[in-house]
Amino acid sequence: MRYCPKCHQELSEQIPLFCNKCGQDLRHVETISGPDPAAGSAAQPSEPAADGAYGGNKTLATVFAVTLTVSLILMAVIGVGILMKRKSGDSGNKNAAMASSVKEKVTVSGISVAEKPDKTSYYVGEVLDTAGMKLTVRYSDGTSKAVTDGFSCSPQELHTSGTQTITVSYEGETTSFPVTVSEVTVSGISVATYPYTRAYFVGDYLDTTGLSLEVEYSNGTGETVSDGFSCTPNFLDSSGTQTITVSYEGRTATFQVDVSEITVSGIFIASYPYTTTYYVGDYLDTGGLSLEVEYSNGTGEVVSDGFSCSPEYLDVSGTQTITVYYGGQTTEYEVTVKSRYVTYEYVYSEWTEATVSFSLDSGESVGGNVQELYTPLIDCVSITINTEISNLTDGNVIGQWGFYIRDLNGRWKLAGVYYLDSFSESNTITFSSPESFDAWTCPCHCLGDSWSFSYSIWLSDAVCINPD
Repeated sequence: MRYCPKCHQELSEQIPLFCNKCGQDLRHVETISGPDPAAGSAAQPSEPAADGAYGGNKTLATVFAVTLTVSLILMAVIGVGILMKRKSGDSGNKNAAMASSVKEKVTVSGISVAEKPDKTSYYVGEVLDTAGMKLTVRYSDGTSKAVTDGFSCSPQELHTSGTQTITVSYEGETTSFPVTVSEVTVSGISVATYPYTRAYFVGDYLDTTGLSLEVEYSNGTGETVSDGFSCTPNFLDSSGTQTITVSYEGRTATFQVDVSEITVSGIFIASYPYTTTYYVGDYLDTGGLSLEVEYSNGTGEVVSDGFSCSPEYLDVSGTQTITVYYGGQTTEYEVTVKSRYVTYEYVYSEWTEATVSFSLDSGESVGGNVQELYTPLIDCVSITINTEISNLTDGNVIGQWGFYIRDLNGRWKLAGVYYLDSFSESNTITFSSPESFDAWTCPCHCLGDSWSFSYSIWLSDAVCINPD
């Protein structure tokens, strides 16, 4: 063991330059070896005898010199050792620094999702949002840290519905997390603008021009659409306020329209009847009559039936107004109504000396003078015979008289009979069918075998069919 000569501190095998306890400079002093000096005199070596083994003073001097020499050598060795130690320490520090500089590089050995993004539910078409996501990054030296940026994710655009896996990449390492992607659906619709036409007539088809919808989607977005929808009913077959249902992507909205009955708004004569000239007593004939009909919905048509006219029986001569009724509307046209018969108040005849005779059913023969008409009567239907008897002295005049006519072919015929009840009468004969004649005579059928009287006879008020 080696000890400090000053404080007796035990020294290490490699003697330091200074004592660790008292700071004694040990470079130029001799250290003590052997037992601990603090142990007392018992541990001290016995002093040499005056003339004993050391051989007196000379021997002591020699021993001292040798000891000194050894001490110097030791000190030199110690100094060199200390210097070498210092140099070795410096070299060690440099080597350590070099070793540190070439130490293995720390790399990322793995990553994991520490916190998912704030948003993990999406709709098809949305872009991934990684806000709020945090990764745990593990390194090759066993350390780890949390990062909130510097990574990349794929896919960014979410085009497919369902659960999608998002891959996160960081420093060559990957991890993943799931997100839910839903289809974008229509959540509601409402009418944005109404159709231009909202008033209709029965039988019209719905016109959606101008109709647009405000569409709301499940992802919170919206848009206005003007096509792609359907409406019911499409055919408006009943009057009143009707509700129209609009359907779009499984959603519905409604609006109302007013449907009116189609009415006739006006009528006009399109073509007049074939017959517009009549005789009194005729019935109206509407053959050929047609109407231009205008309807409340702006349409129109020509009709040739379904109307009524008044009057139908024409009993007054002159110009008559015919009223036509159709669909609650009226129009008019005029017809000319002529008297069916012409009455000739005065019928002029010429008395002639010519006579004509006729045989009665009884076999008796009668006759009379021929009266020639100035103007033949055509289609005569009735005539009045005026008779006045005077100066009767013989015979019978009260009774049946005959009215005989000569037709336009020169043939005579009995046209009718009348009865004379007094000496002055007017009797009207109505023919069973119209007669046309140019001469006449009226013999008495009850005169007897002899007679004596005077008389006057003439015709008036001949009613003939109107030649016009």
